Amino acid sequence: MAPRVSLPGELFLDAIVSYPERQLDVGFDVDDKDYGRRVPFDEATRERVKRRAPYVALRWVLNPALGIPLEPFTVWRRPARKREAAQPIGGWHQTGFGTFEWDGVTELLRIEIDLTASATITGLHRSDLDPVQSAGGKAGDTVVLDAGPMLGVRTDNPGAIGAARGLSLVTMANGNGWQPFEIVGLPLTPDQLNATYYGGAQQGPIGALTDPFEAAVRRLERWGPVLGWLPLAGLAPWVPPNAKPLVEEMQGDLLTGLVQVLAAHPPPAVGAQVGAAIVHKLEQLGQVIGARTKVLNSGAAGDRAEITVRPLQALTTSVATDTWASLALGFGTGDSLDGDDKDGGHDYMVTAPWDGILKTAVQEPWPFPWLPGAPPPVIIEEEVSRELTAIVLSPGLRPAPGVPSPLTAGLGHDEGANAVDEPYHASVVLQAARPPALPREPRAAAYALARYGDPGAGRYQLRKHPLAGGWVPIGSAVPVPEPGTPPDPRTPPNTVTLRNSGVERPKTGPAHTYEYYAAATDLFGQWSAWATTWCALGAAGVQAPAVATVKARAAGAADPCVLTVATEVVWDIRERSLHRLTLAVDAYPPTPPPPAAYDRPPETPQGGAVTLTTVTLSFATDGTPGAPPAGVDIALVHDDGTPVDAAHPADPVERRYRITLHDLPVTFAGRHELAVAVYARAEETIRPGEWSSWAHTREAAIAANPIPPPPSAPLPAVYPYWASLPDAAGLSYATVSWTPFGAWRYRVYEATEAALRAACGQPGPVLTDGFTARMQALFDLYRVAANLPNLKKAFRKLGTEPVLPPIIDGKMHFQSLLPRGSSLIHCYVVVGVTESNVISGWPQPDANGRKAFDGYAIPRPLRPAMPQLRATLDGAGVPQVTVRLEGAEPPAQIRLYRAANAILARSTGTMQLVATVPPASGAPGAWKQTTIPDSGAPAGWSRLQYRAVALATDDPERAGMAVPSEASRAYALLNPPQNPPTLTLTPNVEGTTDTASLVRVDTGALRKGSDVGDFAIAYTANPGPVRFASSLGTVPEFATTAALAADTEDAGYVGGVLHLRLPRAAGQELALAVDVTDPLARSTHGVLTIAAEVPDPAPVVTLAATRFGGIARLRIDTNVPRPPNPAHDWMLTVATQRLFNFPPSPPSTQTFSVSAIATIPNEAAMPSPAFDPALFEIRRIDGTSHIVMWLRAAAGIRVGVRLANADGQIDTATQVLA
Repeated sequence: MAPRVSLPGELFLDAIVSYPERQLDVGFDVDDKDYGRRVPFDEATRERVKRRAPYVALRWVLNPALGIPLEPFTVWRRPARKREAAQPIGGWHQTGFGTFEWDGVTELLRIEIDLTASATITGLHRSDLDPVQSAGGKAGDTVVLDAGPMLGVRTDNPGAIGAARGLSLVTMANGNGWQPFEIVGLPLTPDQLNATYYGGAQQGPIGALTDPFEAAVRRLERWGPVLGWLPLAGLAPWVPPNAKPLVEEMQGDLLTGLVQVLAAHPPPAVGAQVGAAIVHKLEQLGQVIGARTKVLNSGAAGDRAEITVRPLQALTTSVATDTWASLALGFGTGDSLDGDDKDGGHDYMVTAPWDGILKTAVQEPWPFPWLPGAPPPVIIEEEVSRELTAIVLSPGLRPAPGVPSPLTAGLGHDEGANAVDEPYHASVVLQAARPPALPREPRAAAYALARYGDPGAGRYQLRKHPLAGGWVPIGSAVPVPEPGTPPDPRTPPNTVTLRNSGVERPKTGPAHTYEYYAAATDLFGQWSAWATTWCALGAAGVQAPAVATVKARAAGAADPCVLTVATEVVWDIRERSLHRLTLAVDAYPPTPPPPAAYDRPPETPQGGAVTLTTVTLSFATDGTPGAPPAGVDIALVHDDGTPVDAAHPADPVERRYRITLHDLPVTFAGRHELAVAVYARAEETIRPGEWSSWAHTREAAIAANPIPPPPSAPLPAVYPYWASLPDAAGLSYATVSWTPFGAWRYRVYEATEAALRAACGQPGPVLTDGFTARMQALFDLYRVAANLPNLKKAFRKLGTEPVLPPIIDGKMHFQSLLPRGSSLIHCYVVVGVTESNVISGWPQPDANGRKAFDGYAIPRPLRPAMPQLRATLDGAGVPQVTVRLEGAEPPAQIRLYRAANAILARSTGTMQLVATVPPASGAPGAWKQTTIPDSGAPAGWSRLQYRAVALATDDPERAGMAVPSEASRAYALLNPPQNPPTLTLTPNVEGTTDTASLVRVDTGALRKGSDVGDFAIAYTANPGPVRFASSLGTVPEFATTAALAADTEDAGYVGGVLHLRLPRAAGQELALAVDVTDPLARSTHGVLTIAAEVPDPAPVVTLAATRFGGIARLRIDTNVPRPPNPAHDWMLTVATQRLFNFPPSPPSTQTFSVSAIATIPNEAAMPSPAFDPALFEIRRIDGTSHIVMWLRAAAGIRVGVRLANADGQIDTATQVLA
């Protein structure tokens, strides 16, 4: 017989003592304000209740992840006086302040805690430690918790717990004295049983077994509730469903699909049953939502002709929410009360044999738990056969669930109308607080719902059983979202939500008032009193039209001009007919400016000068438009723009109207475009005088200005703008820039200084004159009005197409190539162009001849000679850099750069700018030598590199552009630290032996030396004496401190850190003096006394393990000093635990003294487990620190080793052996 054992959360059993006749003693009210008044129970109900004696009602629910057991459930009972005694709780430990747990798996049904002081104790269940039961006491009391399975306890006074005892589910289930009294299972037919592994051919009371169908009918008739919700005036009284038709319903609707799942997923693969889906073919049907109908399974491609269900999930939901389903499907029964119930009652148990796969996750070792990247857990699977078990202790009376409170009602969503111009229907959402689910406390499993529209006129908002009669309650389940899913505001936490569809709303006028009644029931069929709430549903909003498209075009040669707007408006004709339609047209400047996307139109017309017009159109009931006002055209069209006619009738769902508004006056005011938005609102036929909200498109139409834009207004400077310096090919470009002034596109025109003078009959310019005089000569030409036509003809058009370059910082730019080596002034004019290629007027000069063009000239570079450098350190150690300059004119400024090495000094672009200063002033020629202090220069042993650059000033009169000089040659300067090197000595570091002491030397001295020499070290050790002196650059490198200790060198680097090796006699103390000298002969002196004792090294342990043939073999590598010293003994601990730790047990550990472990010459000398009957063997390989071990392991295990030295330092290693 398989063991009776269950894991937490697998099987839940609950039971109460039901006393139906007591539930009749409920008064009834006569509140005239309510539509549904309470009335007495009818005689048929009272007679039905009187025939039912008090009894024990049992219900259980199986975790669907386990699938269906091998056989039906066996129901057992045992007098409570025969319970086993509570025992001390194994593994009891404190996990947090006031919280105690044991193994996290063993459920305790009864806990007894002896108190030494006053305290409150709360039993806890599940991983999140939900409360089960609370009890308190004082010193000397024994607190008893027995309301349900518990995995931990919490207390407000941890020090008050003296002793803790418990009685586990496993202990009780496998105890003596249990008597089976009924077999309860699925009501499968013989053919269904033959098709599956389920062995439930005989069910019913022990000694009176029958077929599953008859057993289910008898359970329903004998133990089904005889009393339902409280009767209300205007509602039919509650009646139970008929037993036999109810079982037939279950067989047809649910069990047929479940049989297919059981046949497809037999043991041990029962875990796949919970997600197994069954596909049912559908007949053609129509889905109706208000006036909308969708045909399903029409035979068309892509129209799915099936529905997918998961039978096991449906079964679990049914038996967990509906008392009748739990009895019919084999998840509930009852028991008569007898004499033992007067002496503590009975304990009840349900069991069922189960075979399947259990899985557990094992985390592989990860040395950095604080970092991401740990390997995923290893999933271990194992087939397990056992009896699932659940127990409930001596059930008693329990009240019905509380009234759903506070009950609220509100509008859910509109569901449409059943026909055109008929009332709308809506869904109403009712919500109430979900009380906590605690053991032995009332728990709401389902709800009844009724709605009243008038006093005494109500209807149940429930579904009836199609064959059995009676109403199906609304099941209640807590939603479990997917991990990471944001909370759904429609399903607030700890709230029950009920939805009622098809609630009628008024067409118009006052709201309809409804009163809702809701009652809660538990899984035993006990009902709460009714809760009530009012709900007022007003008329729905007027149906709004949809503005599908908008197009706009302006025409005319003057401002204001006329605008033509064409729009398409759509009206849904399925539920409401259109009576009138109002359109409003707005025209306004679009925002923001290009190239950003334009903003959406405002939600409503802006009115005032922005709204160009408002028109109202009338329509017949069938959607035919009436005669429009003057200047408006309207036509029925399809969504592709084609007209509606007899050969091409309108869409049966919607009407699309193309409406064109002509000759709307609009003013552009110099703007190159306007945004045009069309707004529409509607009036329904059945609601005259009530209008919908405004509708509009997501984007406005853009109407371009048909009128030529205004001319630009250049503002030339006294000097011409500079073009770019000539490139390597001698080419220079003029970047013509301007602010957009409202044109669609732009053109750029160019003329040279010589061409403009020639157009006015003047000779060419004198190129040696300054640019001030030459620009003024051009301004003088523009001051004469008679010259303007000739000057315009001198310009040539650049490019073949109008240009719209990207706008950068509110400006537009055009690149114009200038002739190579040109010394002339090049003049530019920018004009606007419309879409119809109309050019704006040219800029007009002012009275001084300005504002008619922009001038550009090619500059020449003004570059000073390359500076010369020299640098020294002053008395305070601050670098002083002297810059010498040559040439006839002083530059405007000097830039000093610094770099840390010569590589970075190859370019000033990779150097740090230290200072920007003007040259020295005072006496004539003082500017030729300037000294710049560098107080921020870093100290170090690498020479600093300095470079300098000189800059002149611009000369606009001669087109001279200041260009930095060539950078000076680099000057190197050593800026050493102010103090000698630092020195810190650490004695007897890792690697020290009895005959060689290692001293760690931490110093600021550089091993690699410096640009001016090497660092040196010298030391003397006594007694001896031992003397050593060397430059740091010649000290060798060692891989480890142990390698240095074993060598003959007096010093060495390990991992870049300097160590001194001092030979000595065993147990000898040393006196050490050390000097470190830098390249400038500055020294730091240190002394140290070195103790004779050698500390243990920090432990290091590694593990390599395998498992084969039921034997786990371990190779443990350590750094235990050789030979092991019993006076400084090291300890090795080996721990093992089964991977599939069920039933749970603590790890098995063995601790060994490393010096006491027997030795063998090599691994081959290890005793063989084939001939050695021991559970394990361990040996140390002679002359090494390697330890080998084998142990017997029939199943997968987790192995851990811990190595500790004599100072208490430890290291660990783990490995999983599957």
